[in-house]
Amino acid sequence: MRIAWNCQLFLRGTSSGGVGSLVEHRYTFEGPDRTAPKDMVRQSIGPKSPADLVADLEQAL
Repeated sequence: MRIAWNCQLFLRGTSSGGVGSLVEHRYTFEGPDRTAPKDMVRQSIGPKSPADLVADLEQAL
């Protein structure tokens, strides 16, 4: 999904319990036995400004 690659504030990756803002296209990260839908994007929201995060998602879309 292009949204994950177009984000500038959200880093691409899987959350490991940290506090960063992350975006993940789960289908891409899973192996050959994929169960995630192709159009699902998962986000972890960190301590950045909500307005900045929304603006980043808007520009990525």
